Amino acid sequence: MSKLFKLKKWLTLSEAANHLSLVLEEDIAESDVLQFALDGDLTLSVQFVNPAYAGMCVQVDPNEVVWNEFPSLPVVDPFIYAPRDGRVWQTGDIFFQVANHVGKLKGVWDLPMTGGERIDVQSEYQKLMGGPAVTELSLHGVFVKSPSGVLYEIQTSIEPLIEIVPVPAFYDLKDFHAAVTLPKDRVFVIRTNAILDFIKYVNEESSIVEEVIDSSEIGIQLSTEESKFDPFDFPEELDVARLAFMAVTKGNEGTGTTIKNRLTDYLKNNYPNLSNGAMSRIATVANPHKEPGRKKFDKE
Repeated sequence: MSKLFKLKKWLTLSEAANHLSLVLEEDIAESDVLQFALDGDLTLSVQFVNPAYAGMCVQVDPNEVVWNEFPSLPVVDPFIYAPRDGRVWQTGDIFFQVANHVGKLKGVWDLPMTGGERIDVQSEYQKLMGGPAVTELSLHGVFVKSPSGVLYEIQTSIEPLIEIVPVPAFYDLKDFHAAVTLPKDRVFVIRTNAILDFIKYVNEESSIVEEVIDSSEIGIQLSTEESKFDPFDFPEELDVARLAFMAVTKGNEGTGTTIKNRLTDYLKNNYPNLSNGAMSRIATVANPHKEPGRKKFDKE
């Protein structure tokens, strides 16, 4: 590990790709780094070159939310209701609401990949890959979070803000609306500790695959004995892994750019009732390639 790497708190996409290529001894491009983030294997962050406006997301009890009542069309319902203190949304079992003040965010913030920030990353990925432009816009907000996990929703001012001196610490939420994309002057970066976590994850995954391959070599020797067993007697995840491996390696299933992604596609399409944990275990067991990143092919 270089001395400069230890001193840096974050890397650009290019620096991260170069560092991972060196450590993992595999050609890794900037697009691979974004794909790792989209797959949920690497925490991607964003640096705000200029301050961004955002409102802190506060956890609320849905039973305690105060609702305003507005007249509506009698044909449908005489009234419509809206939360008095702003939009309420649900993430898993947790309900959030944006606080009624907006502040400025500077520096590096992590991307939770739950709203429009994920679409921005997908757009950048397609751009690097020379793929089609992403036209989707988020209707559910754009979010960043602090290292401690505090969530913020990016805001856009309704009217141009006139900065005064001294600059106010907070602005009123009523003068803003939720953004649909991250600010254009943002830069995607990766924290060095996220790089280290990813390298550890890759090494652990490779060890699991090596163990599976070693077991499969033993299994070849025992193929005659194995033929005595009915596939219906196999543990469910083992049997699904066997079928997924055969389908994907023959090129019959999945559209992802890596074997792992194609395995995941196959499992989602054919076994939608599997939990995310089960899909992750099966995709790991059934993946025949130990190398991290996209499988490379020799030039003819």
